[in-house]
Amino acid sequence: MFIECDDKKFYKRYIVTGFLFVGILGTLFHFVYDWCRQARLIGLFVPVNESTWEHMKLLFIPMLIYITICFQYVKKKVGCKYVSDKNSMKIFYKDSKISVNVKNEKNNEICKIIYTGLLGNIVGTWSIPFLFYGYKGILGFEVAWIDISTFFIAVFIAFGLQYHILINSHKKQTMNCGKILLIVNLIQFISFVLLTYHPLGFGIFVGPV
Repeated sequence: MFIECDDKKFYKRYIVTGFLFVGILGTLFHFVYDWCRQARLIGLFVPVNESTWEHMKLLFIPMLIYITICFQYVKKKVGCKYVSDKNSMKIFYKDSKISVNVKNEKNNEICKIIYTGLLGNIVGTWSIPFLFYGYKGILGFEVAWIDISTFFIAVFIAFGLQYHILINSHKKQTMNCGKILLIVNLIQFISFVLLTYHPLGFGIFVGPV
């Protein structure tokens, strides 16, 4: 049978690992532009200034990397009990109808994990400006440790949302919005690339003075 990918233990490991990966990589990304002597190509993917827009890259790009890396891992993990026993696999795949059903079930599980990650990525990324401007609006000034905390809270929101959907939603519900999530993430990625060196005249693109 398939490995229980809807098992909470599997999802918890996936989510906790992702939180640590994005949290650590996002923190390092804050310094990469200067470490690379402000290379313009590198600046397309990491913050080039202290604006809120650029700091949104700290979550979006690392989480996108995590989703991409984990795609192959999850692809191997789902249904690997069949692969581990060649004889069983041969006997099982004699029935072509069952083979198709198993393949579809495997693909659906993979897509569910990937698509929920893409949703978490968008929500987490845009949580950064909401959290930042929210607390700043209440206090009326900025606090360094709160600025740092907003990033980690946003990462928590991203993976918390993904975990909640993974254990509560049906695969078909996730699949229905999968293509939209791919498009939204692609638009977000292109926006970061295009607006890095050609920002718009809004406050979110302006660094603190």
